[in-house]
Amino acid sequence: VRQLAGWSSVALRAFDLLLLSSITFLLARLIRINGESWNSPRSAGLFLSLFGLYFSQSEWVHCQRDIWMLCPALLAVSLRIRHLTRVREALRPRFSSSFIEGALWAMAFWLKPHIAIPALAVFIVSWIVSRSRRFAVIDSLGILTGGAAIGALGSAWLINTEAWEPFWEMQLQWNPEYLQAGRQRLTWDRFASVWGNLAPWSWLHLVALPACVLFVFKAVKRRKDVAVVDGVSIPTLLMAALYLGWVTQVLLLQHPFAYVHLPPVILATAITLGIRVPESTAAWLAPAWTAFAALALLASPVASLSRLHHWGDCLTKGAVPEVQQEIQLQRCPDWAELRPVMEFLKQQQLEDGELTVYPGTAIVLYPQLNLRPPHRYVYLDAYARLFPNRVSLIEHTVASCGHRYIVSSLRDAGMSMEGITDEINTESMLPNCFPVERLNEFPYTQPVVFRSGQYCVHRVMGPLGPMCTEYLPLRDAVPVKRLNGIRVVHQGISTNE
Repeated sequence: VRQLAGWSSVALRAFDLLLLSSITFLLARLIRINGESWNSPRSAGLFLSLFGLYFSQSEWVHCQRDIWMLCPALLAVSLRIRHLTRVREALRPRFSSSFIEGALWAMAFWLKPHIAIPALAVFIVSWIVSRSRRFAVIDSLGILTGGAAIGALGSAWLINTEAWEPFWEMQLQWNPEYLQAGRQRLTWDRFASVWGNLAPWSWLHLVALPACVLFVFKAVKRRKDVAVVDGVSIPTLLMAALYLGWVTQVLLLQHPFAYVHLPPVILATAITLGIRVPESTAAWLAPAWTAFAALALLASPVASLSRLHHWGDCLTKGAVPEVQQEIQLQRCPDWAELRPVMEFLKQQQLEDGELTVYPGTAIVLYPQLNLRPPHRYVYLDAYARLFPNRVSLIEHTVASCGHRYIVSSLRDAGMSMEGITDEINTESMLPNCFPVERLNEFPYTQPVVFRSGQYCVHRVMGPLGPMCTEYLPLRDAVPVKRLNGIRVVHQGISTNE
């Protein structure tokens, strides 16, 4: 996408929308029952549900690899359904079909290797219900060969772009530590927060999860019966295997982020709509789904009149900060406070490599100012927290990168809005409640030369100091309180004023 359309955020989001449409189309095809038409209530409900779900999420959920790898994965499952149906009809398995499927899984694997668990779940279930050892052997060889071919092409590209060694460094040295950090953050509170962000769509797990376990259990238990899996139910069965595998890798291997949990919610929505129900139940199913969709619409920002009002601005003005400020769901970044920072930095006539953006939520400064970062650690604050054993390496790289300015965010460091708006210390240009001990840490060792709300611009003047590896280090900074002329600061030290 970048090679074809450059660094345009509009082009990237257009590609993201195209992939979402492809995913929805594939899912609608998979859940059709008995040759339903494309304009059936089931298909229409799926399209409305998935687009409503996607557009109700924040910008940080869009354009993510976890969602993109759904497209090649669903293509692979669709191909496997046709192949498995052919085998169950006593026709010879096709090596070419398995080869193409293996290539599709490998494409998804290059996006994110976590797809290996859902793929393995699909393989195992299909081999069991095929009742053909010949199919399992030919299928395995075809998948491995197709995967190896795409793996070789990807490896050649990495070598040609001189990214081969950094790739393996990341896989072997950085990823184990990242995985460990994710396990430490996997708490019930964090899970509940993600579940709430995806509600009410996340509630569909309560239907899809037990249903999929039942589908797979019955298929495995009765695998010797000829009529267990007919041509119509094979899609449901493999979709169930894909969904269960996806939920497993999300819970065991990934960080609790909303964009990580969105693909299984998408699958749960499709599976719930595709479940066969008795005719007696179908009579109340449509009203029930309509009520659920109405609830989801009421809770969704898609129907917000204040956001709908700016559709015209989106078409006429484009992705400019003024419009983004009005339609964004999370103030990350806060465009109103970031615009003055952008204007100040433009006046400094910076060149590539002269600006370091410390908070990950403000890295939009690089494309907005048309600047290349001075080092490879773009999400600098996140790397310091996630890789504490490599902080010394990161510090050394940043100290020698030749930058002139650093941008930091008080809010991203945990300071409350009350603290950010506290009286300003005229010497440091930081709030009076800023913890004194944090002044010895990066980037607050460098003088603040410009400030806009939460954002501070530091001029690099000397040694940078150590980086903080804590989450939200400024969360305990509270505003100064005045009691009868006595100034009481958060460290418990009082001074007469």
